[in-house]
Amino acid sequence: MEYDPNGSVLFLFSGPDQVGQKGLFTNARGIAVDSKNNLYAVDSGSQSLQIFIPTEFATLVHSAIDLYFDGKYAESLGPWQEVLKQNRLFDLANQGLGDAYFALQDYESALTYYRIARDRTGYSNAYWEVRNAFLLDYGDVIVIGLLVLMGVFMFAKYIPGLAKLQLAIAPLGQSIQGNRWVQQALFPFKVFQKPVDGYDDLKRYKFFSNRMAWVYLALFFLTYTIWIYETNFLFNPRIVSEINIVEEFITIFVPFFLWVISNYLVGSIRDGDGKFKEVFQASALTLLPMIITFPLLTILSHGLTFNESFIYDVVFLIGVSFTVIYFFIMVKEIHFYDIRPTVSNILITLFTAVMMLAMTFIVFFLLGEVYNLFADILQEVISRV
Repeated sequence: MEYDPNGSVLFLFSGPDQVGQKGLFTNARGIAVDSKNNLYAVDSGSQSLQIFIPTEFATLVHSAIDLYFDGKYAESLGPWQEVLKQNRLFDLANQGLGDAYFALQDYESALTYYRIARDRTGYSNAYWEVRNAFLLDYGDVIVIGLLVLMGVFMFAKYIPGLAKLQLAIAPLGQSIQGNRWVQQALFPFKVFQKPVDGYDDLKRYKFFSNRMAWVYLALFFLTYTIWIYETNFLFNPRIVSEINIVEEFITIFVPFFLWVISNYLVGSIRDGDGKFKEVFQASALTLLPMIITFPLLTILSHGLTFNESFIYDVVFLIGVSFTVIYFFIMVKEIHFYDIRPTVSNILITLFTAVMMLAMTFIVFFLLGEVYNLFADILQEVISRV
């Protein structure tokens, strides 16, 4: 195993010999290297001397590393680029190019190569420099623009043109607010402000519908999908090219409907007052905190560095916490429970959902085995005919 001056692994070669293969050892006893980086290794088990000669690829890597650590950053770019021509998947070359461009203060180019190498620390440092330069150039413009917008918003009624515009569009706004679909779309925000009254209104006055519940489910999946695809890789450990949208769809919708079905069944058994459509609708609109949180996280991820990740984590925690709290209130109000029966209902619901999922896997496994059995029998019959 060979390391660079920073302790990162460069190359890994050779190993234990079990079949008498060249390049492997049964009992390596000594090692030496000459000025040309040729490696000499003695194997007492096979009583042999093996010589490892660097390939052109390894020589390029050594050259680039030597130039970089000698402070010749510009000169190291050429060897690193040659390395990438021979192996585009060699992350160390992309990281080396990122380091070289960073040392040359070409932070935009450094960002590109750090991203390819998935070097979060290097990318974060380069992005901090890019963001700092942007704020130095345009910070005053941004502040002035925000102050102007705040002034327009605060004193709009004193501006003749804007005042007339507000009066002109007021009837249109009232007409839109009176639309039944708009009222249903905005109803979850009422629940968000006053959850107890909101869930009671859903149950008593039917202020929500199954169609709008499906809309909110679709919005949740859409914002979740954007979050996993568009979040900056500093905060996204997943590789975008490896994401399977079908698996993500199953990951979201199967647990949701297992929750709805289980909660309804448990509520029916334990004197709950919630109907199936009420549990479905209330569960869908309770996803509103995460529908808001996912886009906010996506935007934040493109403005923060790795050292500021606590802001991202806090926002995510707030969104999840609100969702959990609202689910608790939802179960309590939909089923007309007190605190203790609510906790009991939620725990039994989660247990029931897990059991249903396990039974589903068992059934699918058994059906697969039955299918394979009949397929084997049919194949045997055909081969004998």
